[in-house]
Amino acid sequence: MAEKSRVKKRGESWFCRIKRKGADIARSFDSQLDAEIWEKSVIREIDAGTFVREAWMSGHGDVKLQKEASKLAKETAKQTPPAPPVRDMTFHDALQRYVGNVTVKKKGAAQETSKINKLQRDPLSKRLLKDLDSADFAAWRDERLSEGAAPATVKQYLAITSHLFNTARREWGLKSLENPILDIAKPKISNERERRISTLEAKYLFNAIDNPGDGAGNHANKYIGPIVRFALETAMRQSEMLALDWRYVDIEKRTVRLLTSKNGDAATVPLSRTAGSILKSLQDPENEKTKGAVFVTTASAIKQSWARAIKRAQRNYALDCKAKRKKVDTEFLDDLRFHDLRHEATSRLFETGKLDMMEVASITRHKDLRMLKRYTHLKAENLAKKLEM
Repeated sequence: MAEKSRVKKRGESWFCRIKRKGADIARSFDSQLDAEIWEKSVIREIDAGTFVREAWMSGHGDVKLQKEASKLAKETAKQTPPAPPVRDMTFHDALQRYVGNVTVKKKGAAQETSKINKLQRDPLSKRLLKDLDSADFAAWRDERLSEGAAPATVKQYLAITSHLFNTARREWGLKSLENPILDIAKPKISNERERRISTLEAKYLFNAIDNPGDGAGNHANKYIGPIVRFALETAMRQSEMLALDWRYVDIEKRTVRLLTSKNGDAATVPLSRTAGSILKSLQDPENEKTKGAVFVTTASAIKQSWARAIKRAQRNYALDCKAKRKKVDTEFLDDLRFHDLRHEATSRLFETGKLDMMEVASITRHKDLRMLKRYTHLKAENLAKKLEM
Protein backbone atom coordinates (compact mmCIF):
# COMPACT_ATOMS: atom_id res chain seq x y z
CA MET A 1 0.00 0.00 0.00
CA ALA A 2 1.43 3.35 -1.05
CA GLU A 3 1.90 5.59 1.97
CA LYS A 4 0.14 8.92 1.69
CA SER A 5 -2.17 11.33 3.46
CA ARG A 6 -4.10 14.28 2.19
CA VAL A 7 -6.40 16.98 3.52
CA LYS A 8 -8.76 18.52 0.98
CA LYS A 9 -11.99 20.47 0.81
CA ARG A 10 -15.21 18.61 -0.10
CA GLY A 11 -18.20 20.88 -0.27
CA GLU A 12 -18.58 22.50 3.15
CA SER A 13 -16.40 19.86 4.88
CA TRP A 14 -12.71 18.98 5.02
CA PHE A 15 -11.78 15.39 4.15
CA CYS A 16 -8.63 13.55 5.20
CA ARG A 17 -7.51 10.07 4.18
CA ILE A 18 -4.40 8.34 5.51
CA LYS A 19 -2.75 5.25 4.01
CA ARG A 20 0.26 4.27 6.06
CA LYS A 21 1.90 1.02 7.20
CA GLY A 22 -1.12 -1.10 6.32
CA ALA A 23 -3.66 1.28 7.87
CA ASP A 24 -6.31 2.95 5.72
CA ILE A 25 -8.50 5.45 7.57
CA ALA A 26 -10.55 8.48 6.51
CA ARG A 27 -12.75 11.09 8.17
CA SER A 28 -14.52 14.35 7.39
CA PHE A 29 -14.38 17.48 9.54
CA ASP A 30 -16.08 20.84 9.81
CA SER A 31 -12.78 22.75 9.82
CA GLN A 32 -9.38 22.48 8.15
CA LEU A 33 -7.66 22.81 11.52
CA ASP A 34 -9.44 19.73 12.95
CA ALA A 35 -8.56 17.73 9.83
CA GLU A 36 -4.87 18.69 10.03
CA ILE A 37 -4.65 17.95 13.78
CA TRP A 38 -6.31 14.56 13.21
CA GLU A 39 -3.92 13.79 10.33
CA LYS A 40 -0.77 14.55 12.36
CA SER A 41 -2.03 12.73 15.47
CA VAL A 42 -3.04 9.55 13.62
CA ILE A 43 0.25 9.42 11.69
CA ARG A 44 2.17 9.83 14.95
CA GLU A 45 0.30 6.91 16.57
CA ILE A 46 0.68 4.71 13.46
CA ASP A 47 4.45 5.30 13.45
CA ALA A 48 4.64 4.63 17.21
CA GLY A 49 2.66 1.40 16.88
CA THR A 50 -0.11 2.61 19.25
CA PHE A 51 -2.78 3.29 16.64
CA VAL A 52 -6.27 1.89 17.37
CA ARG A 53 -8.66 2.51 14.48
CA GLU A 54 -11.86 2.34 16.56
CA ALA A 55 -10.63 5.02 18.97
CA TRP A 56 -10.11 7.55 16.19
CA MET A 57 -13.32 6.73 14.31
CA SER A 58 -15.57 6.92 17.37
CA GLY A 59 -16.92 9.92 19.22
CA HIS A 60 -13.96 9.49 21.56
CA GLY A 61 -11.75 10.49 18.67
CA ASP A 62 -13.14 14.00 19.06
CA VAL A 63 -11.96 13.97 22.68
CA LYS A 64 -8.51 13.08 21.35
CA LEU A 65 -8.78 16.01 18.93
CA GLN A 66 -9.56 18.32 21.83
CA LYS A 67 -6.41 17.18 23.65
CA GLU A 68 -4.31 17.51 20.50
CA ALA A 69 -5.67 21.02 19.90
CA SER A 70 -4.68 21.96 23.45
CA LYS A 71 -1.18 20.58 22.84
CA LEU A 72 -0.96 22.57 19.61
CA ALA A 73 -2.02 25.74 21.39
CA LYS A 74 0.62 25.16 24.08
CA GLU A 75 3.30 24.57 21.44
CA THR A 76 2.18 27.73 19.67
CA ALA A 77 2.41 29.63 22.93
CA LYS A 78 6.02 28.48 23.47
CA GLN A 79 6.95 29.74 20.02
CA THR A 80 5.27 33.10 20.58
CA PRO A 81 7.83 35.84 21.37
CA PRO A 82 7.29 38.21 24.31
CA ALA A 83 4.54 40.72 23.65
CA PRO A 84 5.90 43.86 21.98
CA PRO A 85 4.92 47.32 23.26
CA VAL A 86 1.40 48.41 22.40
CA ARG A 87 2.67 50.62 19.59
CA ASP A 88 4.19 47.55 17.86
CA MET A 89 1.60 44.81 18.54
CA THR A 90 -0.56 43.89 15.57
CA PHE A 91 -3.97 42.30 15.85
CA HIS A 92 -2.33 39.11 14.52
CA ASP A 93 0.28 39.18 17.31
CA ALA A 94 -2.39 39.72 19.92
CA LEU A 95 -4.48 36.81 18.61
CA GLN A 96 -1.40 34.56 18.69
CA ARG A 97 -0.70 35.44 22.31
CA TYR A 98 -4.38 35.06 23.20
CA VAL A 99 -4.41 31.49 21.88
CA GLY A 100 -1.47 30.52 24.07
CA ASN A 101 -2.58 32.33 27.22
CA VAL A 102 -6.36 32.13 27.16
CA THR A 103 -7.84 29.82 24.51
CA VAL A 104 -5.74 26.82 25.56
CA LYS A 105 -7.48 26.83 28.97
CA LYS A 106 -11.01 26.72 27.51
CA LYS A 107 -13.18 23.64 27.04
CA GLY A 108 -13.80 24.54 23.39
CA ALA A 109 -10.15 25.27 22.59
CA ALA A 110 -10.22 23.51 19.21
CA GLN A 111 -13.25 25.42 17.95
CA GLU A 112 -11.98 28.78 19.18
CA THR A 113 -8.52 28.18 17.74
CA SER A 114 -10.14 27.57 14.35
CA LYS A 115 -11.99 30.89 14.59
CA ILE A 116 -8.84 32.73 15.62
CA ASN A 117 -6.95 31.25 12.66
CA LYS A 118 -9.59 32.74 10.38
CA LEU A 119 -9.29 36.12 12.08
CA GLN A 120 -5.53 36.00 11.58
CA ARG A 121 -6.07 35.65 7.84
CA ASP A 122 -8.31 38.72 7.74
CA PRO A 123 -6.78 42.02 6.50
CA LEU A 124 -7.57 43.54 9.92
CA SER A 125 -4.94 41.29 11.50
CA LYS A 126 -2.15 43.28 9.83
CA ARG A 127 -3.22 46.48 11.58
CA LEU A 128 -1.73 47.67 14.86
CA LEU A 129 -3.94 46.78 17.80
CA LYS A 130 -3.99 50.35 19.08
CA ASP A 131 -5.15 51.69 15.69
CA LEU A 132 -8.27 49.54 15.45
CA ASP A 133 -11.49 51.29 16.42
CA SER A 134 -15.23 50.61 16.53
CA ALA A 135 -15.69 51.72 12.90
CA ASP A 136 -13.27 49.01 11.73
CA PHE A 137 -15.12 46.23 13.52
CA ALA A 138 -18.53 47.59 12.59
CA ALA A 139 -17.48 47.43 8.94
CA TRP A 140 -16.10 43.91 9.49
CA ARG A 141 -19.40 42.87 11.09
CA ASP A 142 -21.47 44.23 8.21
CA GLU A 143 -19.25 42.61 5.60
CA ARG A 144 -19.50 39.17 7.25
CA LEU A 145 -23.28 39.45 7.52
CA SER A 146 -23.59 40.54 3.89
CA GLU A 147 -21.58 37.45 2.90
CA GLY A 148 -24.20 35.27 4.55
CA ALA A 149 -22.52 34.52 7.88
CA ALA A 150 -25.00 33.67 10.64
CA PRO A 151 -25.56 36.44 13.20
CA ALA A 152 -24.67 33.99 16.00
CA THR A 153 -21.34 33.18 14.32
CA VAL A 154 -20.43 36.84 13.85
CA LYS A 155 -21.33 37.50 17.48
CA GLN A 156 -18.98 34.69 18.58
CA TYR A 157 -16.08 36.28 16.69
CA LEU A 158 -16.84 39.67 18.24
CA ALA A 159 -16.98 38.09 21.70
CA ILE A 160 -13.51 36.57 21.23
CA THR A 161 -12.15 39.91 20.02
CA SER A 162 -13.76 41.80 22.90
CA HIS A 163 -12.25 39.44 25.45
CA LEU A 164 -8.87 39.78 23.75
CA PHE A 165 -8.94 43.57 24.15
CA ASN A 166 -10.01 43.28 27.80
CA THR A 167 -7.28 40.72 28.48
CA ALA A 168 -4.63 42.88 26.79
CA ARG A 169 -5.65 45.90 28.85
CA ARG A 170 -5.95 44.12 32.19
CA GLU A 171 -3.21 41.48 32.03
CA TRP A 172 -0.71 42.43 29.34
CA GLY A 173 0.05 45.89 30.68
CA LEU A 174 -1.64 47.71 27.79
CA LYS A 175 -3.51 50.11 30.09
CA SER A 176 -4.18 52.73 27.41
CA LEU A 177 -5.94 50.25 25.12
CA GLU A 178 -9.68 50.71 24.68
CA ASN A 179 -12.13 47.97 23.74
CA PRO A 180 -13.73 49.01 20.40
CA ILE A 181 -16.24 46.12 20.49
CA LEU A 182 -18.10 47.72 23.40
CA ASP A 183 -19.19 50.59 21.16
CA ILE A 184 -20.74 48.63 18.30
CA ALA A 185 -24.13 46.94 18.01
CA LYS A 186 -24.05 43.16 18.14
CA PRO A 187 -26.04 41.15 15.54
CA LYS A 188 -29.48 40.23 16.78
CA ILE A 189 -29.94 36.50 17.21
CA SER A 190 -33.25 34.72 17.03
CA ASN A 191 -32.64 31.18 18.26
CA GLU A 192 -36.26 30.55 19.07
CA ARG A 193 -37.45 27.91 16.65
CA GLU A 194 -40.89 26.40 16.50
CA ARG A 195 -40.03 23.84 13.82
CA ARG A 196 -42.05 20.65 14.37
CA ILE A 197 -41.88 17.49 12.28
CA SER A 198 -45.14 16.46 10.67
CA THR A 199 -46.23 12.82 10.52
CA LEU A 200 -45.70 12.80 6.74
CA GLU A 201 -42.25 14.36 7.03
CA ALA A 202 -41.23 11.78 9.66
CA LYS A 203 -42.46 8.96 7.40
CA TYR A 204 -40.35 10.07 4.43
CA LEU A 205 -37.35 11.01 6.58
CA PHE A 206 -37.09 7.62 8.29
CA ASN A 207 -37.67 5.82 5.01
CA ALA A 208 -34.75 7.76 3.52
CA ILE A 209 -32.59 7.02 6.56
CA ASP A 210 -33.39 3.31 6.60
CA ASN A 211 -33.13 2.87 2.82
CA PRO A 212 -30.16 4.91 1.57
CA GLY A 213 -29.98 3.02 -1.72
CA ASP A 214 -26.79 2.21 -3.55
CA GLY A 215 -26.31 5.31 -5.66
CA ALA A 216 -23.55 7.90 -5.44
CA GLY A 217 -23.54 9.74 -2.14
CA ASN A 218 -25.75 7.12 -0.46
CA HIS A 219 -23.08 5.59 1.76
CA ALA A 220 -24.82 4.01 4.73
CA ASN A 221 -24.02 5.15 8.27
CA LYS A 222 -25.55 2.49 10.48
CA TYR A 223 -25.74 4.88 13.43
CA ILE A 224 -27.78 7.66 11.80
CA GLY A 225 -31.10 5.83 12.26
CA PRO A 226 -30.54 4.88 15.92
CA ILE A 227 -29.18 8.29 16.89
CA VAL A 228 -32.10 10.17 15.27
CA ARG A 229 -34.64 7.90 16.96
CA PHE A 230 -32.78 8.13 20.26
CA ALA A 231 -32.79 11.93 20.03
CA LEU A 232 -36.57 11.94 19.58
CA GLU A 233 -36.98 9.70 22.64
CA THR A 234 -34.57 11.48 24.99
CA ALA A 235 -34.31 15.13 23.83
CA MET A 236 -30.52 14.74 24.10
CA ARG A 237 -28.16 17.05 22.27
CA GLN A 238 -26.02 15.54 19.52
CA SER A 239 -22.81 16.16 21.50
CA GLU A 240 -24.27 14.37 24.53
CA MET A 241 -25.22 11.32 22.50
CA LEU A 242 -21.81 11.13 20.83
CA ALA A 243 -20.19 11.28 24.28
CA LEU A 244 -22.28 8.37 25.65
CA ASP A 245 -20.14 5.50 26.92
CA TRP A 246 -21.35 1.96 27.57
CA ARG A 247 -19.79 2.09 31.04
CA TYR A 248 -22.49 4.55 32.08
CA VAL A 249 -25.47 2.81 30.47
CA ASP A 250 -27.85 0.73 32.59
CA ILE A 251 -30.38 -0.86 30.25
CA GLU A 252 -32.15 -2.76 33.05
CA LYS A 253 -32.82 0.43 35.01
CA ARG A 254 -33.27 2.36 31.76
CA THR A 255 -30.85 5.16 32.67
CA VAL A 256 -27.70 6.69 31.21
CA ARG A 257 -25.14 8.83 32.99
CA LEU A 258 -23.92 11.98 31.23
CA LEU A 259 -20.54 13.04 32.58
CA THR A 260 -20.66 16.39 30.79
CA SER A 261 -23.33 18.43 29.05
CA LYS A 262 -23.77 21.87 27.54
CA ASN A 263 -24.50 23.19 31.02
CA GLY A 264 -21.35 21.53 32.33
CA ASP A 265 -23.08 19.34 34.93
CA ALA A 266 -23.17 15.55 35.15
CA ALA A 267 -26.65 14.05 35.09
CA THR A 268 -28.48 10.71 35.13
CA VAL A 269 -31.12 10.65 32.40
CA PRO A 270 -34.17 8.33 32.46
CA LEU A 271 -35.01 6.46 29.27
CA SER A 272 -38.28 5.41 27.69
CA ARG A 273 -38.76 1.76 26.75
CA THR A 274 -38.17 2.65 23.13
CA ALA A 275 -34.89 4.42 23.98
CA GLY A 276 -33.80 1.39 26.00
CA SER A 277 -34.59 -0.90 23.06
CA ILE A 278 -32.52 1.30 20.74
CA LEU A 279 -29.49 0.94 23.02
CA LYS A 280 -30.01 -2.80 23.37
CA SER A 281 -30.01 -3.15 19.57
CA LEU A 282 -26.58 -1.51 19.49
CA GLN A 283 -25.04 -3.86 22.05
CA ASP A 284 -22.65 -6.55 20.96
CA PRO A 285 -24.87 -9.70 21.03
CA GLU A 286 -21.89 -11.81 22.05
CA ASN A 287 -20.77 -9.49 24.83
CA GLU A 288 -23.24 -7.86 27.21
CA LYS A 289 -20.47 -5.65 28.59
CA THR A 290 -20.01 -3.68 25.40
CA LYS A 291 -17.21 -1.13 25.77
CA GLY A 292 -16.48 2.30 24.38
CA ALA A 293 -18.73 4.77 22.62
CA VAL A 294 -22.41 3.89 22.22
CA PHE A 295 -22.69 5.69 18.87
CA VAL A 296 -19.42 4.95 17.07
CA THR A 297 -19.58 7.87 14.68
CA THR A 298 -18.71 11.56 14.56
CA ALA A 299 -20.44 14.92 14.35
CA SER A 300 -19.18 15.38 10.79
CA ALA A 301 -20.48 11.96 9.72
CA ILE A 302 -23.88 12.66 11.28
CA LYS A 303 -24.03 16.04 9.56
CA GLN A 304 -23.38 14.48 6.15
CA SER A 305 -25.78 11.56 6.65
CA TRP A 306 -28.51 13.91 7.88
CA ALA A 307 -28.16 16.22 4.87
CA ARG A 308 -28.23 13.26 2.44
CA ALA A 309 -31.29 11.75 4.13
CA ILE A 310 -33.16 15.06 3.91
CA LYS A 311 -32.39 15.33 0.19
CA ARG A 312 -33.44 11.73 -0.48
CA ALA A 313 -36.68 12.21 1.47
CA GLN A 314 -37.52 15.41 -0.44
CA ARG A 315 -36.76 13.71 -3.76
CA ASN A 316 -38.91 10.68 -2.92
CA TYR A 317 -41.73 12.92 -1.75
CA ALA A 318 -41.63 14.96 -4.98
CA LEU A 319 -41.66 11.78 -7.10
CA ASP A 320 -44.66 10.41 -5.20
CA CYS A 321 -46.52 13.69 -5.59
CA LYS A 322 -45.83 13.64 -9.31
CA ALA A 323 -47.07 10.05 -9.60
CA LYS A 324 -50.25 10.92 -7.70
CA ARG A 325 -50.62 14.26 -9.51
CA LYS A 326 -50.54 16.16 -6.26
CA LYS A 327 -49.08 19.59 -5.70
CA VAL A 328 -45.63 19.51 -4.07
CA ASP A 329 -45.29 21.35 -0.77
CA THR A 330 -42.16 23.46 -1.30
CA GLU A 331 -41.63 23.66 2.47
CA PHE A 332 -41.59 19.89 2.93
CA LEU A 333 -38.62 19.08 5.24
CA ASP A 334 -37.30 22.55 4.44
CA ASP A 335 -34.91 24.04 7.00
CA LEU A 336 -35.14 21.03 9.31
CA ARG A 337 -32.02 20.85 11.48
CA PHE A 338 -30.74 17.98 13.58
CA HIS A 339 -31.09 20.12 16.71
CA ASP A 340 -34.82 20.49 15.94
CA LEU A 341 -35.12 16.88 17.13
CA ARG A 342 -34.52 18.13 20.67
CA HIS A 343 -37.34 20.64 20.31
CA GLU A 344 -39.62 17.98 18.86
CA ALA A 345 -38.79 15.49 21.62
CA THR A 346 -39.37 18.07 24.37
CA SER A 347 -42.71 19.08 22.88
CA ARG A 348 -43.76 15.41 22.68
CA LEU A 349 -42.93 14.94 26.37
CA PHE A 350 -45.37 17.72 27.23
CA GLU A 351 -47.98 16.41 24.83
CA THR A 352 -48.19 13.08 26.64
CA GLY A 353 -49.97 14.96 29.43
CA LYS A 354 -48.21 12.73 31.97
CA LEU A 355 -45.34 15.02 32.95
CA ASP A 356 -45.26 18.47 34.52
CA MET A 357 -42.64 21.08 33.69
CA MET A 358 -40.23 20.09 36.47
CA GLU A 359 -40.38 16.44 35.43
CA VAL A 360 -39.70 17.34 31.79
CA ALA A 361 -36.82 19.54 32.95
CA SER A 362 -35.28 16.55 34.79
CA ILE A 363 -35.21 14.70 31.45
CA THR A 364 -34.16 17.54 29.14
CA ARG A 365 -31.82 19.18 31.72
CA HIS A 366 -32.99 22.73 31.07
CA LYS A 367 -31.80 24.91 33.94
CA ASP A 368 -33.88 27.93 33.00
CA LEU A 369 -37.58 27.13 32.95
CA ARG A 370 -38.18 30.18 30.78
CA MET A 371 -35.93 28.57 28.18
CA LEU A 372 -37.82 25.30 28.53
CA LYS A 373 -41.14 27.08 28.12
CA ARG A 374 -40.28 28.26 24.63
CA TYR A 375 -39.82 24.63 23.52
CA THR A 376 -43.38 23.74 24.41
CA HIS A 377 -45.17 24.85 21.25
CA LEU A 378 -47.82 22.18 21.63
CA LYS A 379 -49.91 21.10 18.70
CA ALA A 380 -53.34 22.71 18.92
CA GLU A 381 -55.16 19.53 17.87
CA ASN A 382 -53.60 17.61 20.77
CA LEU A 383 -54.64 20.28 23.25
CA ALA A 384 -58.17 20.22 21.82
CA LYS A 385 -58.39 16.47 22.49
CA LYS A 386 -57.36 17.02 26.09
CA LEU A 387 -60.14 19.59 26.53
CA GLU A 388 -62.70 16.90 25.60
CA MET A 389 -61.58 14.63 28.45
